[in-house]
Amino acid sequence: MIDNKIPEEELEAQDVEIRLKLAYVFAPIAIMVIAIAYFQNNSLSFTKRKYQEQLGVEFSGQVSDKYEEGDYPRATRYVILENGYRQNVSSFIYDKLQIGDSLLKEKGKDTLYFYLQTKEILQIDFTQSERERYLRVKNEKANKN
Repeated sequence: MIDNKIPEEELEAQDVEIRLKLAYVFAPIAIMVIAIAYFQNNSLSFTKRKYQEQLGVEFSGQVSDKYEEGDYPRATRYVILENGYRQNVSSFIYDKLQIGDSLLKEKGKDTLYFYLQTKEILQIDFTQSERERYLRVKNEKANKN
């Protein structure tokens, strides 16, 4: 009877060879994906389009539900409006909001308004991060020319 077992050392050598060949294939792909993502995120047209998309967002309605994704301090917090729209909010605002409070974000405006039942009005800059990224990239491009 012939024993067809492959020695352990040979299996380990084949395993190392396979991993090396996979690394040769996937490393350049990963580098290319990272480079494309970097250049796209620093493209003036891309950042401008993202900012304009944020400006184009429009919604309003009353809060019908609130929930947190997880039970820890940095959990993402959401409010759901009666029309089904879901909006991410900071923990500060989340704690102040109650069912029945209203939200308003007008198209073309940067500000999101929270109208509380206590007659308090809270405002946040809804487009701040996209606007700051767009202006940063725009200034970098202007300084290069």
